[in-house]
Amino acid sequence: GTDGSYKQGAAVNITVEFSEAVTVVTTGGTPYLTTGAGNASYVSGSGTANWVFRVTVGPSTNIADLNYNTTLSLTLNGGTIKDVYRNSATLTLPALDAAESLGNQSNIRIDTTAPSPVYTLPTTPTNASALMYTVTYSEVVTGLSSSSFTLGGTAGSSCTSKNLLTDDSIVYYLYAYNCGEGT
Repeated sequence: GTDGSYKQGAAVNITVEFSEAVTVVTTGGTPYLTTGAGNASYVSGSGTANWVFRVTVGPSTNIADLNYNTTLSLTLNGGTIKDVYRNSATLTLPALDAAESLGNQSNIRIDTTAPSPVYTLPTTPTNASALMYTVTYSEVVTGLSSSSFTLGGTAGSSCTSKNLLTDDSIVYYLYAYNCGEGT
């Protein structure tokens, strides 16, 4: 498979390697691979030994290391898979914990849980020339800017500028300047 971390709606490509070139006939149906993220449909590779299956990540799917469900997870679904001599391909996959299994050959992580923030507010924001807010997320969050945050209260809403800093994309420091008096 294609290593990486995937969110809801992402297409995950999974490669299944046969011992020789095989050809698929899909007139009766399209083969699929049953995984922890759902059924991965055949998309390419007919005539070669390496086939690509694709699954789209659905909601509420969280998997630390994607694998197929059982050694019998490769299903013809009405299609056929044969070599050049018209021998049917063996559909039994390696054991789930085998070195050749999807889980051990790839590093595919699926995480559809939204990151949860914990906010640390200034203890006494009144009459401060600069306020520092800390936001700590449960995982890496990218694409944030100072405009991603709205400050409340009379002090926060009167700030004339904001600056956002992070070292690791998990803990963010929001500095607000010229906030004046307020609560």
